[in-house]
Amino acid sequence: MTKQVAKTVTELAERMGYAGPPTDDEVTTLLDGRRLDSKEAVEAWLIEVDAIRKSHATDNALGG
Repeated sequence: MTKQVAKTVTELAERMGYAGPPTDDEVTTLLDGRRLDSKEAVEAWLIEVDAIRKSHATDNALGG
């Protein structure tokens, strides 16, 4: 059996619809040990990433 790559988001979503629920070990774990295992955890991480990006952009604009 060969694996075929999904060519569209719709195709990927359709294939994933047949997958079972994720297990406890199927979550992203950050280098600091935090687990992105809920919508709230991902949102908090994205806010943190955005703040870091804005900080870097400010530093670059100021020549630092």
